[in-house]
Order: sequence, then structure tokens, then C-alpha cells
Amino acid sequence: MKHFNVCTKVHLPFKLVTERVAFLGMSGTGKSYAATKVAEEFLEAGAQLVYVDPVGIGYGLRIGADGKKGGYPVYVFGGDHADFPVTSKMGAVIAETIVTSGISSVLDISDFTLGQQTEFLIDFAEALWQLKKRNRNPLHVFWEECHLFIPQDRAPEPKAATLLNRIERLIRIGRQRGVGSSMISQFPQSIHKRCLNNAEVVFAFACSAKHERKAISEWFDSNVSEARFDFHNERDITIEGALPRLETGQCILASRRLLKVCEVVRVHAKCTFDSSDTPEFGGKTKRTPALRTVDVEKLKGALTEALEAAKANDPKLLREENERLKGELAKVLHAKTQTTRAEAVPEYIALQDKYEKLRASKAKEMQRAVRGLDKSVGEHAGKQVNSVQNGFKLVGKMHDILAALYAGPLSADDLATVIGMKPGTGGYNNYVRDMKAVGLIVPNADGQLQLTAEGMKLAPGDKLYSRTLDDALVRHGSNIVGKMKDMVEVVRVHGPLMKETIQEKVGMAPNTGGANNYVRDLVGRGIFVKDDEDTDQYYINPVLAQKNHPEVA
Repeated sequence: MKHFNVCTKVHLPFKLVTERVAFLGMSGTGKSYAATKVAEEFLEAGAQLVYVDPVGIGYGLRIGADGKKGGYPVYVFGGDHADFPVTSKMGAVIAETIVTSGISSVLDISDFTLGQQTEFLIDFAEALWQLKKRNRNPLHVFWEECHLFIPQDRAPEPKAATLLNRIERLIRIGRQRGVGSSMISQFPQSIHKRCLNNAEVVFAFACSAKHERKAISEWFDSNVSEARFDFHNERDITIEGALPRLETGQCILASRRLLKVCEVVRVHAKCTFDSSDTPEFGGKTKRTPALRTVDVEKLKGALTEALEAAKANDPKLLREENERLKGELAKVLHAKTQTTRAEAVPEYIALQDKYEKLRASKAKEMQRAVRGLDKSVGEHAGKQVNSVQNGFKLVGKMHDILAALYAGPLSADDLATVIGMKPGTGGYNNYVRDMKAVGLIVPNADGQLQLTAEGMKLAPGDKLYSRTLDDALVRHGSNIVGKMKDMVEVVRVHGPLMKETIQEKVGMAPNTGGANNYVRDLVGRGIFVKDDEDTDQYYINPVLAQKNHPEVA
């Protein structure tokens, strides 16, 4: 088996597992049916998947199409057919269980309120992102009714914004860690554009509403150079014209790079139970067949370990350990009479940062770091830090560096981008070197730059330093020339795009010297970030999407 046999005319390659896919169309047109057909093919090939299910239909993968033969051995967390019940507090635990055990699963969150779904998925998405840093085995996540979680009109609630950011990160750059995503929605215009524009493969089902057709058509305009196909022998029909006329189970399948096709296809019949089928009035009530049995005992060990790890990282216990650490540090500081407390504070800040990073780690890792605390303080507390009082003066962009880092740590390259300088240039490197030398900034445990106690005293903390894209462009000033601003606006609106598409959209001939120089300069200044080698796309540096803090809440 070298490909997935999902539909007529087109064979889908194994690379689809780590790709970004969208299933769009009106209710009842076959989009969820098609998504679960793709899921079947993944499972048949041995690929791992997670079906995030706010509707309660994913369990059908465990039942044969006729309701008699068994389906696939996927584990169901939550819902009416749960192997394991879950609460809204268990998102991180479930993510760790899935990644460490390698199982395929359905996350049935249909019994949760929207607030509980948000809470669960915030923790799940963050834990999945962190865990896949170490375990890059391919995993595909299906996001059923995805517009609920990645809406175009961002809800004002902080938690909704956090969820959007975390799922967007998985969709946009998750494939670098082996994570593919499928977005499933009956409201394509309600899906956040930065997510939808990332779709490499789109299954567009029947759509009649004008705004829904427009949203789908915009994706085709941006991603398919010639959206021409044969539809009932009408070769010049438009996407918007064809969408209302598609039959149930029929869709326009398009891919800009992976498949390089735009075809009207029909989805093959599933081999598992169609749990999304709508009951008919006057008909017999269908009883849900028994689900295929799975080895629940096999999974209990992994789930128990994840629960114990979560308990070890309980905030209350961590706070108690934090207080103990502070007490130990105070004793060391008192013993080091040749060093003042103020001079030891930078090391304390670094140690505290290191400690905070242990929140998501195993308890044994935390204890190992704690045992090394006294030794670390003993090595560094006696070091003399050059005082800014000894004739040192802040010059040029040093004021901006202090203000930017007052809002939180940044990598050296991102710091340069935020303050309007080009990363790696001599002038910028000199600023950083001199400020390190006098003890205003230090690298933290992650290698990011952060302020010391001396730096905090000098930073203008009365007003947080904005990290928005618009403000960064102002700071880069006259270095953003010609069509560069237009290119930034195109990528801001349409999301990640290939270089040639960006150049065409601003009216420049693709791959000419001037057009390439503009893109190269935007990358060099850290405003554009180039995606992995497979996609060759460019997107706005994520650090410029936030106003004040580098970590998305």
C-alpha cells in the first residue's frame, strides 16, 4: 500500500499524515464522512491519529459499517462510549498518555460546556506541542467543528484567545514536530484565515450560502494557480458556481503542492459505522452497535504514570518546593559574606527561571535539578558583576533593549527584530555584548535574553514595550522600502505563502532580483520566517503577533 484510497481519480500519498487538510461544506454534504474515511485509511496503514470530537461521532471508528464486524482499535476518552471518562482538567494528562503510548484515540468532549472544552483543549494542545518536541513520530489530529476553537472573529475572553493561539501553532508549524492537522467545518468563513490558508489539501463539499462559497473560493484563488476542472462537461465553470451543484459525497479536491490537482471526486464508502448519519423522522430508531473491544488494561499503566506526573507538578506542591528553594538560597547568600545580596540576584533569577521550566517535567527531573541548586549558587554567587554605576552610559538602542526585555525574555534574534534592528549585525551585537558585560542582561536557561536586577532598575517599566507587527515596522523605519510593506500586508492577511505568490500579489515578477531581495531582507530582519523546506512558505514572525509577552498565554 503506497497511497491512501479515499476517493475516485486521485490517490493520496502517505505524506498526508503530516499535512494540513481541510474538509469544508454544508451540514449533511459528507465532510465528516470524508474525514473519517481518511482516518480509516490512516489507521489501516498503521498511522497514529487523534480525533478531537465536540459532536460525539468519532466512536464510529470502533464499529464496522454493518454494525457487526469490528472497526479499528482506537481508544475513546470521554463521552457516552468512553473507555476512560475524562474531566476538563485532564487535557495535559491525555496528551501525555497518547504520545507516550502511541495509541490512536477519540477525544469525545461533547458532554463538556464550551468553557470546559476550551479549558481541556488549551492544556491538551500545549502539552502535545511540548511532548512532540522530543517524540516526533507522525501524528494526525482531526479538529471536528474547528470553527469553535479557531474562530476568525476572535472572542474577547483571554482563554478563547489562548486556545486559538495554541491550536494555530499546531496547525501552522506542527508538521516540523510530526503533527498533521485536519480542519472540519460547515462554516469555512468562520475559520481563522491564518489556519485555513495553511491547508495544503482541501476537500470542498456542497455549499450554497454566498459567504461560505466566497471563503472557499478565496482559498482556491490564493493557492491554486488554475482552478479549472471538468464539471458536467462545463470546463469554464468557477469554484463558486460549482459548489452549490455538488451532490452529497461529491467534492472538489484541490492541492497546490502535494498533489497539484483540482478535480471533482467522489468519496469512497467507509468500512466503519457512519455515526454522523442523521436519524429520519418516522423511521426506526437505530441502536448503536457494540464497539470493538480494546485492551484497556494495556493503557492503564500509561494513564496512571501521566496522572502521577501531573500530581507531582501540582501548583501547590511546586509552590511549597519553591519556598524551600528560597530558604536554601537565603542561607547560601548569608554565608557568602563577600558578596552582597544584590550581586547574587541575577543568578537567583536564572535559577528561578530554570525552576519554573520544570513545571511540565517529571518529578524525578525536578528533584535532580533541585539537588544541584546549592552547587550552582556556590559556583556563581561569588562572581563580581560590573556595576552600571562605574561610568557606563546607555546609548542608542540600549534603552529599547531594556524596555523590550522588561516585558519578558526574548531570543537575541527576536529582540533585534522587535526593536527595529537586523539580527547579527555588528552594531546590535555590540549593544548586547556591552550590556551583558555590565550585568544588565543575562541569558536564561532557554538561551533567551532577560534583565538582571540592575537591568530591571533601569528599564522604563511604567509602559510596556509593544511587540506588534505595526510597531516593529515603524522601528525598522526606512529599512522597509519599496514593496516590502505590501508584502508584509499580503502575508498578514493571507497567512503563509510561497515566495512567488507573495511577489505576484504585490505586482512584481516572481523570482526577479528586486523581488527576491525584498523577501530576503524581510527574512534577514526577522519579520518573515521561512517554513520548513518542504513547503517553502513564509509567514509573519510569531513574536510580532503579541503585544507584550513572548509566551502566548
